[in-house]
Amino acid sequence: MTLELAATVASVLGSNIVMATAVSWRFVDWTIIILAATLPALVILYLHETYSPVLLQWKAQQRRRQTGDDCYRALLEFKKVPISRRLHNALHRPVIFFWRAYHRVVCRIHGVYLHHSLHLHCRLHCNL
Repeated sequence: MTLELAATVASVLGSNIVMATAVSWRFVDWTIIILAATLPALVILYLHETYSPVLLQWKAQQRRRQTGDDCYRALLEFKKVPISRRLHNALHRPVIFFWRAYHRVVCRIHGVYLHHSLHLHCRLHCNL
């Protein structure tokens, strides 16, 4: 649902930027660059952790600090997973997601191709 909403909002905003007389169509690219630079920083700063093993580890650390008792441990602290395995899992999941949702990705690519080809056609033949 998020991808559908993002595609809809992006096309509406992009068309409004292009149709504005004060700026050129190149401003759409600058807008994308600005958003691509700022949104990851906002996500890192304001998106809360939701992975339950990490939350439990944080809670166990907090309890150890509060009580001074070293018996509070999370399951994640007992199982030491090497960084190579964690990277493999983190990089493998998007590939699995891509292959499971390939029809959505193909439809998106096709939609982008159609949008840009129609935009180019209108630019060349409609004198926009």
